[in-house]
Amino acid sequence: MTGKTHNSMAAIMTVLVTVVMWMTAAIGAIVLLAGGIELVSMLSGSPISIGSIKVDDHDISVPELAAG
Repeated sequence: MTGKTHNSMAAIMTVLVTVVMWMTAAIGAIVLLAGGIELVSMLSGSPISIGSIKVDDHDISVPELAAG
C-alpha cells in the first residue's frame, strides 16, 4: 500500500467548491455588465434597446415584466 490515501469526499467537495466559485464569478460579471448598461441608460436619459430587450423603460409594470 502506498503512503498516500485518497479521500474521495474531499475530492468531490473540491470540485463542487470550484464549480460554485466559477458560477459566482460568472453571475457577478453578468450583474456588473447589466448594472453598467442600466447606469449608462439612466445617465443618458433614454432607454437602451438590445435586440428585443428594452432597458430602463419605466412604463412597464412588474406583472408585464414578469410576463415578458
